[in-house]
Amino acid sequence: GKWVEAKELPDIWTDLLIVSKGDLKLPLEVGNFPAFLEKYPIEKIENGYRGFDDKIGYCGEPDIFGVPQFKETKQIKSIFDIKRTASKIKDGIQLGLYCNLFNLEQGIIIPLNDKTQSGFSKPIIYDKKSLEGYYKMGLEKRESFRRRYGI
Repeated sequence: GKWVEAKELPDIWTDLLIVSKGDLKLPLEVGNFPAFLEKYPIEKIENGYRGFDDKIGYCGEPDIFGVPQFKETKQIKSIFDIKRTASKIKDGIQLGLYCNLFNLEQGIIIPLNDKTQSGFSKPIIYDKKSLEGYYKMGLEKRESFRRRYGI
């Protein structure tokens, strides 16, 4: 497919308004996803979709599924989440929970930002072992939330 700037897509006007005029007032022209893909290719890209874990009581919707084609990773179906500001622990927990939902063993954060001239930073890769640890942290946070709020 062809990369198109978000502001050129009429169907997401409401989303753009919320992002740019909401509490955070985030700028829209930040990051360079096409340049990221040139340096860190991803094959079999598909849009994320919502997954549910009714037993534990959580759901999540990753940004992208795909197979990374860069040397720091395993070339297996993985979850990718795009962030402006990466947070190793928060993002690890999120990816740990997502990977559990979809039974995947690798999660990758794509940092798109304006901190670098390229518009992106090096991807942050979470392997099976680290995801298992972050998943346990996520379960603890979920249980704490359940105790506090009763849901």
